[in-house]
Amino acid sequence: MNGSEPGQRPAPLGRGRIALYALPSVGVGYMLFLVSLWFLKFATDLLLLAPEAIAVLFAAARIWDAVIDPLVGYISDRTRTRFGRRRPYMLVASVALPVTFFWLFNPPATLDGSALLAWAAVGLFVVYTGSTAFLVPHQALGAELSQDPTERSWIFGANFVTWQVGAFAAMATMAIVENALDAGSARELLPRITLPLAIASGVFMAICAVRLQERPEYQGRGSESLLRSFGDVWRNPHARPLLIAFFIDSIGIAGVGIIAPYVADYLLGGPEMLLFFFGFYSVPAILLAPVWPVLAARIGKRPLWLGSLVVSGCGFGGFYFLDAGNIPILCLLASLIGAAGSCAQVIVPSLQADVIDWDEWKTGERKEGAYFAMRTFLMKSAFGVMVMLVGVTLGDTSALRARSTHGCERSSISGPRNATARRFSPRPTPSTVRMAPCAR
Repeated sequence: MNGSEPGQRPAPLGRGRIALYALPSVGVGYMLFLVSLWFLKFATDLLLLAPEAIAVLFAAARIWDAVIDPLVGYISDRTRTRFGRRRPYMLVASVALPVTFFWLFNPPATLDGSALLAWAAVGLFVVYTGSTAFLVPHQALGAELSQDPTERSWIFGANFVTWQVGAFAAMATMAIVENALDAGSARELLPRITLPLAIASGVFMAICAVRLQERPEYQGRGSESLLRSFGDVWRNPHARPLLIAFFIDSIGIAGVGIIAPYVADYLLGGPEMLLFFFGFYSVPAILLAPVWPVLAARIGKRPLWLGSLVVSGCGFGGFYFLDAGNIPILCLLASLIGAAGSCAQVIVPSLQADVIDWDEWKTGERKEGAYFAMRTFLMKSAFGVMVMLVGVTLGDTSALRARSTHGCERSSISGPRNATARRFSPRPTPSTVRMAPCAR
């Protein structure tokens, strides 16, 4: 806690407490990144579930995940225990999330058809429930740790870096398992990777929940009404434009992230290109994370973030002009998006923490849970919509698989991969032209 007398500047948190807050994001980032960006491909390519069915199921799970965010945020704001109002939920999730994550990616080999789909449904819904039970209180706790605007940027900057480490581990898992698909050993390999990483993730989450102290003066200061709590969030003139811009940005990030495994596998030469692509995204993002708090202190958080949105838009727009196999431009776009995304992920939650201070001045309440629940609600809604759209787009690929085995010339990319390539390539590729007779 920031022990200080009234009227005095709060004592700095110290690097140890900031690191302790950021620690669990290594594991949570790994698990959620793998589920959010790879489970659709895992379910269609490895479990051989129908793309339409798994896409609708996935979208339903994400919508459920988004809907319960406000409830978890409200309950967390209102909680009063001797352990704090955030940490009890984080501790429960430190067990539930890793267990169901392992469940989701390791179904029994004897399951198929509707039984396998039911297994995936249970796993998805519980994984996302557990993630919400951890993420909303954890993000709210980050906003509570310090009252200093610059220090808040350092808190969320450290959290972003550890999240990226977990995301990189998820990308490595995708590449390793995708390369094992041809050898038929992917199902045997997954438990050897996911079990130790799930255990480590749970340990990191539990350490943070047990050791990181909360501010006792904030306990039980949430709004008495669920509807009024989120009405206050939306009526806040500083919060509303922030949330709208964040939602628009999340749609772009979700679309590119979800199709990235398909693009790497089907257009760029193999699944190992996913790790290569993500390296050009994550390295600038991580290296620039310590720069943003310094720049924000000099030029202001809002101008800095608005500038990052312009750069991000240019990066996403560049994909329209990208030819298949144009690796240098791909790397440049990935670096631009990574740099801009890094700024947004550091500055936006820090801005939101500042906005909550304004809400306290108006209402006398501390509603960090409600504000960060609204933010995660919008982010998850964007991902849910994009997953459903991508899955429906892939829906008729299964029909092309059957045709590709009946006398049509096989290109360097197999029939189903060509079907996917045509959906994600803005321009025709040589393999697409060669396969055109098979697609009629």
